[in-house]
Amino acid sequence: MVTIEEKLHLFEKILYDKTNSKINDKLTKAREEINSEIAKEEKAIQAYKEKITKEIYKKHKGNYEKELFKAKFESEQELINLREELIKETVDGIKANLIQFINSKDYEEYIFSNIDNTLKNIKNENSLVIYFNNEDLKRFKERLEKEGLADNVQISPESKNILGGYILEAENMRFRIDCSLDSSIEECIEKVGIKITEILV
Repeated sequence: MVTIEEKLHLFEKILYDKTNSKINDKLTKAREEINSEIAKEEKAIQAYKEKITKEIYKKHKGNYEKELFKAKFESEQELINLREELIKETVDGIKANLIQFINSKDYEEYIFSNIDNTLKNIKNENSLVIYFNNEDLKRFKERLEKEGLADNVQISPESKNILGGYILEAENMRFRIDCSLDSSIEECIEKVGIKITEILV
């Protein structure tokens, strides 16, 4: 026969098991809710982290590209400035040498020899006009009056604004031969520019 104490013990056990079961259910549910919230927070944090990372990358990438473009532009500008400086130095040196040559005794012979060669190539042309600068007109006046040029060449009293040399034109403006020292300098500038560009590039 079951005693009262045994009945009480059994009741306590049943009550304990039920209470324990409820507590465990609540704990399990609480753990699930907590884990779910943690997962949501972790997901939100990860998304925020990715967003910030992208923004930082985009910002720094933009800055990098700007700096790269700026560096390239400055480098190209330096090369352009260096090229222009080298061309100027070269041309200034050529002009200085030409001025020395113009003031030498050889210059006059160079001019008249070149004129003869030019006229030989166009001997069949009629009514030609030759132009000098003002200094050369005065310098060669006596020789020109004494020796003259070809019968088909007229010496223009109008001077040209050239460093030296001469310009020969058909009176009807059909053609023009520029044998000025200025045209020689222009050709030299072009050649020097190409050469310097090849060296710098």
